[in-house]
Amino acid sequence: MKVTAGGGFTARINRAHPPLGSFVEAGGGRLHYHRAGPKEALPLVLLHGASGNLRDWTSSVFEALAKDWNVIAVDRPGYGHSSLLPDQSWLINPQTHALRAMMAELGYARYAVFGHSYGVAVALDWAINYPDEVAGLVTMSGAMVSWQGALGWRYRLGGIAPIGRLMGEAVPLFATEALLKKELAEVFDPDPVPATYLEEGGIALALKPRTFALNLRAMDQLHWQTVQAIPRVPQITCPVEVLHGRADAIIPYDPESGPIAALAPKAHTVILDQVGHMPHHTQPESVLASTNRLSERV
Repeated sequence: MKVTAGGGFTARINRAHPPLGSFVEAGGGRLHYHRAGPKEALPLVLLHGASGNLRDWTSSVFEALAKDWNVIAVDRPGYGHSSLLPDQSWLINPQTHALRAMMAELGYARYAVFGHSYGVAVALDWAINYPDEVAGLVTMSGAMVSWQGALGWRYRLGGIAPIGRLMGEAVPLFATEALLKKELAEVFDPDPVPATYLEEGGIALALKPRTFALNLRAMDQLHWQTVQAIPRVPQITCPVEVLHGRADAIIPYDPESGPIAALAPKAHTVILDQVGHMPHHTQPESVLASTNRLSERV
């Protein structure tokens, strides 16, 4: 999709990247999810990161995971084709509540959860607060204990709701394909961006003004919530698989502190040398090895 300004910006993005799956009313919102794999298998809920959507999974390891898992990729509230919650979509716990309601509505009472980047914070919240539901956990490229949330001026200003809304409305004026490619290169660094990712990953969905504004506020509000969660991480009793690229430039690996989830008593950590923030695209075999190990441990 060529990103251009003009009327109907959100509608044109939605037409270019239509829903892939189904919808369910849950948690006060309408959530978009895509399911595949044997229905009798343990469900594995896939949670995307900031500025993402479920296409981040369908363009990477989704089909491979669906060979053994009952895989459910979901657009977190306000992202992709999922609606905003009535309030506080930018906070972690309201997202968890909505996603739990989705799983209950679909008829699932126990499942594993796989979070990437920002999605790790939601996955940890889920496992900490609802241990009877989360049978296993995978965290990939998640925030580190020492991460200080240094996001830059765009997020600091955008985290102020009125300013964030104005910045969202201005997206059609400055968003270009060249800018998207530049930012993707920074996310994947030092790995190359897959040639088809811009389209197959539905990256333009993050440019919808309401989603853009939501993401600014969500990222600005992430650090204090992560800090509050740290003391409770040792309470996670389910098996945990932790993946992190040693060359991750977005959430750098810190050998002194390790990933948050490594504080969990049943965590198994794998650090991938010379790998950046997106192992599910650049090192899918390592991701599948971790999910296979989790399956055996569960």
